[in-house]
Amino acid sequence: MPRIAKADVNRALSLAAQSIVDAGGRDGRTSRAEMKARLAELPKDQRALTDVFFRFIDHRDFKAGAQVTKADVDRAVTYAKKTMVAKYDLNGNGLSKDEINKMSLTGKLAVNLAKALKAAAEPVAPPRMEDGFSEPDEIAAAGQVPRDWKAAATLSSGTVDYARGTFAGFSSRVKLTPEQRELATAALSVVWERTFQHRIEGQPGAPDTAGSLKLGDQHQGSLKLGTFKRSDDGKTYLVADWRDIDDNSETLYFERTGSGALRLAIQQING
Repeated sequence: MPRIAKADVNRALSLAAQSIVDAGGRDGRTSRAEMKARLAELPKDQRALTDVFFRFIDHRDFKAGAQVTKADVDRAVTYAKKTMVAKYDLNGNGLSKDEINKMSLTGKLAVNLAKALKAAAEPVAPPRMEDGFSEPDEIAAAGQVPRDWKAAATLSSGTVDYARGTFAGFSSRVKLTPEQRELATAALSVVWERTFQHRIEGQPGAPDTAGSLKLGDQHQGSLKLGTFKRSDDGKTYLVADWRDIDDNSETLYFERTGSGALRLAIQQING
């Protein structure tokens, strides 16, 4: 196994730390309830490290009803980089398999996230773009999701959150599995780039403020989530079907890469 650079592991810790701070919102204090809600929206490896790191910080400064502040997080990151990472790579040539095996759970999870981030940074093929058909026979012939597709879950309420003009996750009371939340997060980030970011332009303070857009048939639109096997290539995809209130509907077909990350394979524009 190739060695893992300390810098990559430290970046993973910093990413987990930022997720904890972001979960607290504007007041800069992250409660356990806020952290639980944010964890459900994170990718698998990032979620695992962030969860354990938050528990580590919370345990160090435990008080009934206490909240984690940015200062708490910064102190924990400094401590973790020194005692959970650097001390296992004394010769400075990266972390070997044996050195990683000696690390704490937090350190090992940071290594896992570092590997996932590195894999995600590797070049991947762009999604195939295709136009969505409107007639049932054309849809079937092209292997596309039919208009009456019965999804496993539908995100028909909640909010799409943003900060400084960028997508910052979503919130909803709709019951979703972890994979459905991962899929919804990936899909809404795509919809953000194509549609949502343009809808906040012109709002007071945009794009430097934080805010949210409401989901639902009377607001921005709704998102159907599930799996679908296309007849044209025989592959089963994780599908997110966005029904927009305007003319920006699209069907997104995702597949998993070798690292386990979601990749947008087909972006179907439905008009």
